[in-house]
Amino acid sequence: MKQILTSLLLLLPIPASAQHWATVDACRIENPHIIESAFGPDGNIIRSIAAQEINGTGRLWKITTENGAQSHLWGTYHSNDPTILDLPPKFRKAISQAKVVATEYNPIPKSRRIIELQYSDERLWRPLRSGHKFSLPDKEVESWVRTRATALGYGKRALDNLTDLGIAEALLGDPCNDFLSGVFPIQDDRILLLGADAGAKIVGLEPYDSFRSTLSRNDYADVTRAMIEVYGAYLNPKDVREGRSTSYALYLQGQIGVMRAWDTAYITRIYGDPRGAELLSLVDGYLVAERNQTFLQTALPLIEDGGAVLAVGSFHLPGSDGMVELIRAAGHTVERVVTAGEIP
Repeated sequence: MKQILTSLLLLLPIPASAQHWATVDACRIENPHIIESAFGPDGNIIRSIAAQEINGTGRLWKITTENGAQSHLWGTYHSNDPTILDLPPKFRKAISQAKVVATEYNPIPKSRRIIELQYSDERLWRPLRSGHKFSLPDKEVESWVRTRATALGYGKRALDNLTDLGIAEALLGDPCNDFLSGVFPIQDDRILLLGADAGAKIVGLEPYDSFRSTLSRNDYADVTRAMIEVYGAYLNPKDVREGRSTSYALYLQGQIGVMRAWDTAYITRIYGDPRGAELLSLVDGYLVAERNQTFLQTALPLIEDGGAVLAVGSFHLPGSDGMVELIRAAGHTVERVVTAGEIP
């Protein structure tokens, strides 16, 4: 999962039924713990790579400006599972005291037109009778994508009519979110709700329409296609409980670097080398590195003013191009805050 994760986050609110493998029992993890077999044959390599990741451990970070103003940065998991929604007390306190709470984008529509575009945006659909036939190089992954489209109510034939953007956007949603969709918010939205309850201003770190506007451009066609292949691979029906339990446990322990290294190893195992690395480079180059620069420009004035809580997908935090290092490079002190359940 890319946050496994990732994002998650831009899926249209369409009533959905789960895929045959994404059952209630498979999706609900009561006691998350690491299962070594989930890493496949790459466990030692994954941990070795993760050990070299800059800022690879930790979800909560305190930001202090030269003038002493303080804010906080949090790495989210785009899930509505109650385990993931149980935020640690230190982070809840930061939210309760925040003047501004900012997530990747502000999901509150500014107009009726924005709501209409959620469902009828022409960027998501090809012209009628275009003759296009959806296919992927890896036929097993293609079958997983077709199954997911059916589970979302699109039907397998709809993939011929959706644009690559439409398909990529649909695949960003975690199938296990289906069961609680409309009941429990994903973690990002729960943070916004807590912030709103505390009287904080709600801000998006990038424009509401940024995802569609960027990925509908011709010069991002390879990125959008790569996103379909990568997120299609996350729909693997094998060992669902083991993978989900391990992913949740790693996140709750703050082991984001291990999650990222595991992600790379998995995609490389599915597509081989160098194809897997090429796909991830395209996807992460936009979803993480490029968007981090956009997030930063919005975040810096909030940080200077103090009292901000910035909540972005946890994969946005580590690395030389991660938010922790970018904020440090802007002249601010960024220190990890260890929360309950995390490793030192």
